[in-house]
Amino acid sequence: MGLLPVGQTGHRYEVHDDFGADGKVCIRATANGVRTSDDAGVAATDLPYEMATLHVYQGDETGVLSDHWACRDELEVMYQIGAPERPEPPKALPGAGANRQRAKPA
Repeated sequence: MGLLPVGQTGHRYEVHDDFGADGKVCIRATANGVRTSDDAGVAATDLPYEMATLHVYQGDETGVLSDHWACRDELEVMYQIGAPERPEPPKALPGAGANRQRAKPA
């Protein structure tokens, strides 16, 4: 989606874990902020968000950052800022347990 941190106020990360090996550094963090501007087709809602993130960084032989990989739960952020509304979970999946037989006690 690429919405973050554009359109946010007070965007910050709380680092929970960081470690490195084989020329890479891994950081597990929570991003926080408030949706304050209209961009990427999403209106400003002034609602706060919190997002789990995982980042892996790699430097080249001179120590300059050369690669970055990230995993961010941006869909959860969209729900938190009200665009779109979170769908209701299904009461039960169609056919779930329809032909299932219970195990008989021994």
